[in-house]
Amino acid sequence: MTFFDSLVFVTKFTLGHFDLVAILIAVAGFLVSFLLIGRYWGSAWNRRWGFSGSGAQPVINLVVALVIALLLLQWKATSLSVIWLGQQRELIKQQITASGENNRQMFRKAWDKLQPLGGQEGLTPPAEGGNELRLNNDTEARMLAMAAAEAASPQLQTKDPFRYGAPLSIRDPASVAAETTSSGESSGAAYPMIVNPSNNWVRNALSAQASYAVDHAIAELKSPLASLENTLISVVVVLLLAQAILVAVRALADIKENPKV
Repeated sequence: MTFFDSLVFVTKFTLGHFDLVAILIAVAGFLVSFLLIGRYWGSAWNRRWGFSGSGAQPVINLVVALVIALLLLQWKATSLSVIWLGQQRELIKQQITASGENNRQMFRKAWDKLQPLGGQEGLTPPAEGGNELRLNNDTEARMLAMAAAEAASPQLQTKDPFRYGAPLSIRDPASVAAETTSSGESSGAAYPMIVNPSNNWVRNALSAQASYAVDHAIAELKSPLASLENTLISVVVVLLLAQAILVAVRALADIKENPKV
C-alpha cells in the first residue's frame, strides 16, 4: 500500500468517525499557531505587534494555523485507526454472518449448483420462496461452504475498514470450504440433512474469510500508517518553526519600517 493510499484511507476514516480528542488536539494546534506564535511570539520581538501583524502576515498565520489543525487531526486519526483496525475482526464477522439478505443470495447460488445433482426433491427453490436445502454428503456441504466463501468479497467491500480503502484480500474459497467441512461442528455430520440459509457451513466460511481479510489489511496498513504518522507530525513541527522564524523576521522588519515608539 502506497503512502498516498494510506493518506486517503486516513482521510476517509477521519470523515467517517468523530473523535473529541482528535478535535481538541486540532483546536489546540490552531491556537498555538495563530495565537501563541502569530500574536505573542511576534510581540516578543516587536511590542507594537498585534493580530493585524504586518502586510500579508495575518493571512499567512491564519492559513498556517488551519493547515496545522488539519494535519494534527489527520495525525491523531492515523494513531486511532491503528487501534480501530484491530477491533474490527469480530464486528465484521458478526455483520456478514448476520445478514439475512446475503445469506439468502448465497443459498440461491448453492441451490443452483446442487439442484442439478439431484437430492432436492420435495423442496421449494429459494427463488420461489423456499427456505431449505438438503445436504446429502460432504461434497454438497463443501459446495455450500464454497458458495459462502466466494460471496465474502463483495460483502466485505461495503464494511469498515474496506469501504475506506483498506486493501481487501480473501483466501481461496475451495481451501476455506475444505477446512469448514472438516473441522468443528461441521465435521462428522449425519447426512442427509436439511439446512436453512443460516447454517454452520455458511457462518464458518464467512467468518474465516472475514478474519483473514482483516488480518491482511492490518499487515498491509501497519507500516504505511506508521510512516504517515511520523510524516504528519514532522510537517507540523517544520511549519511551526518556519512560522516562528517568519513572524520574528516580519516583526523586526516592521520596527525598521516604522521606527516609532
